[in-house]
Amino acid sequence: MSEIHRSIIKQIRKLRGISQKQLGDLVGSQSTVSHIENNQTEPSDYTLYLLCKTLNISFDEYFCSVFGLEESNIEKLETILLHAYVRNDRQQLQQLWIFYRRQYRDKKMNRLIFHQTMVIKATICRLDTNKHASISEKNKLINFFRCPRMAIL
Repeated sequence: MSEIHRSIIKQIRKLRGISQKQLGDLVGSQSTVSHIENNQTEPSDYTLYLLCKTLNISFDEYFCSVFGLEESNIEKLETILLHAYVRNDRQQLQQLWIFYRRQYRDKKMNRLIFHQTMVIKATICRLDTNKHASISEKNKLINFFRCPRMAIL
């Protein structure tokens, strides 16, 4: 088991503002979460499913962090966004925005696609210092991070 393995669960749990007890209530028990975070046990398939769903990470992200695999899809998107931002390539950002917006419309309940869509929108807004996200978009993002028990939108 990798050192990163336990830290990814713990880091994301803390980033999401979820206590071990709260996560334990959702995946079985606090001791289960503690054992996983302290590298004393591997999560079962079902527990891993619950952890990823609750912490809003994909299996891809989880396994890439555990096994040090190649860059995850999120990391690839971040790299593309960074390069487009640095080059001030609004056309590429707009194409990404349209693509992800369509994806989100087709898969409304997919929190990962929603998150990626909002990251792209934030990058576009950041390029245009005179333009800010709409109140509706800001509220969607605020609700996303306030979502109690990490329920699906």
